[in-house]
Amino acid sequence: MSKKNVILVLLACITCLFGVVFSVQPPVAPSQFLKADSMEFRMKENKTIYKNNVRAVVGKNLLTADYAVDDKSSKIMEISGNINGYYIDETTGVLKIKADNGTYNSKTEGSRFWGNCWAVYTSSDGRSIEIKADSIDFDGVTREAKFFDNVSLSFEKNTAQSQFAQYFHESKKIIMLKEKDFMPVMNYLGEGEYEAKFTAEKIVMTPENKKIYFENNVWSQITRKAGI
Repeated sequence: MSKKNVILVLLACITCLFGVVFSVQPPVAPSQFLKADSMEFRMKENKTIYKNNVRAVVGKNLLTADYAVDDKSSKIMEISGNINGYYIDETTGVLKIKADNGTYNSKTEGSRFWGNCWAVYTSSDGRSIEIKADSIDFDGVTREAKFFDNVSLSFEKNTAQSQFAQYFHESKKIIMLKEKDFMPVMNYLGEGEYEAKFTAEKIVMTPENKKIYFENNVWSQITRKAGI
């Protein structure tokens, strides 16, 4: 398989990952499915506090944390401490997410995670893709996501880095943009004798069409691997 085809196959895997993440239906009211070892209702503040072994179950999906505050007035739920999310799709695989802190706004159906954000998707055939970022914003209406600061993707022996990336659900596009003077980088480190590095101010990936677009100040380097 050529280097170009290998890269396109890997990008198709990324699209599969995002399809699983963003097809998950947003929850209704946060407190309707929350459970914990202890619960405190503060009537004056109109808040419910959940502590220890907090669990939110929606269908086959599970979210756990150490602490949660459900604010009935603002419609915002805050969660913190060892956040773990498990999103299961029997036909494609399992997505696991970890973070230190998060919020869910039931009015806008938007979620935000920050603090050591980490996600790994394992497909039904055992392949995995790992994503890290300082924070993630998810729009439950458009099913679009934005990844901020120190964004990195790792799939098999290949990597990509950026300070900002965005996923567009309708067009199935993944866009990485220059941010804070950092140019997006895509690395190909396959099993062949060559490795490649690509940078540009804008990298647009459309895996379903098997196309990658590099725009503005494009630079590429293909070299023979050391020791070969």
